[in-house]
Amino acid sequence: MTETASTTDAGTAYIDEEIESSSEGNLTYELGTIFKRLFAKDGGLTPHDAARQIDAVYSDIWFPLDPTFRFRPDKGMPGFLVALNEFIFSLARILRYDDMRQDTLVQLILEILELPPRKAQIWGEDCTLYKHNPMFNLNMDDDWNMNSPPDDKDNTASASDVQEKCDDYLNYSTFLARCTGANLYKNDKTGARYKYCTYGIADGLEKDMPRGNIRRSRILVAANYILFSGQAVRDYCYSHPSDSDRGKRARDMWNLWKEKFEAIADGQDEDPEIKDATKKAHSIMVELDASGHDVDESTS
Repeated sequence: MTETASTTDAGTAYIDEEIESSSEGNLTYELGTIFKRLFAKDGGLTPHDAARQIDAVYSDIWFPLDPTFRFRPDKGMPGFLVALNEFIFSLARILRYDDMRQDTLVQLILEILELPPRKAQIWGEDCTLYKHNPMFNLNMDDDWNMNSPPDDKDNTASASDVQEKCDDYLNYSTFLARCTGANLYKNDKTGARYKYCTYGIADGLEKDMPRGNIRRSRILVAANYILFSGQAVRDYCYSHPSDSDRGKRARDMWNLWKEKFEAIADGQDEDPEIKDATKKAHSIMVELDASGHDVDESTS
């Protein structure tokens, strides 16, 4: 997949606007400068270094800004995390689904999780940041709900509004697919974070929709969940005992998706991009099934 000029402009324009609307020493300015260097074409910052610079903004700039932070249980972390999450999740929506900087964004998140721990209360809960960060999970959920698939039965929206909503849904969902594939949710014992992939795939494959931008975005979202996180999705579907009702439903769901991808890929007069994506997704699912790798049910 190649990065397009329009994508570069959109991501850079957002960061530049945030920087220009603030001033040096301001939290938005300092974080924006780090993101600008992280996404610079000359490789100005690695995700590893960017994560450490972000943490330094908290300790060297944000925390000393208010003397009361020292005595507060939250240590001023909520305000800092709001600003950081705003950059992360806005860029997740703005960067096109085929922009490699989405990978950089996910790598940054993984590096932030590995930062030295900081203890603070978030919403009255004792947290060891950055690994235990309920604000990140809530923001991810909120943005997932906001960037939902367009309603194909809504005849009141303009064509441009529909296109924008389709783009946001496809971009943000592909970011979530990359997060899933990077095992961001590997410690999620409840499986709650896998609702993103199961809903996204089912929504794109199990509904009959008229051809157009809405159908295209939904099918590409489904395919991208497999292209970027097929192993993780299969592991989740096979994580429940095979003789349990939940395990049977999950395996049936996986097999149904495989059949749907094949049917779309073989369809007549199908959009070439959709045919290519669904063919690749089907091939990945077949290969994963043939690998014989199943999750150890005793550990689920």
